[in-house]
Amino acid sequence: MTEPGAFTIAGAAAYSAVSEKTVRRAIGSGDLPAKYPTSRPVILRADLDAWLQAAPDQPRRAS
Repeated sequence: MTEPGAFTIAGAAAYSAVSEKTVRRAIGSGDLPAKYPTSRPVILRADLDAWLQAAPDQPRRAS
């Protein structure tokens, strides 16, 4: 089975193993680009992969 070229928010969350809230927050902050062919956002796989690659290797420390 081949991977899709684009994802819904739910699909992007499942693909990246994060919550839908995290995906929405990344889109809202501009860290993860989204396309809007309709009223619902679509995330391109290449953009999602780039966002994941840019993520830190270690969790943030609590201050």
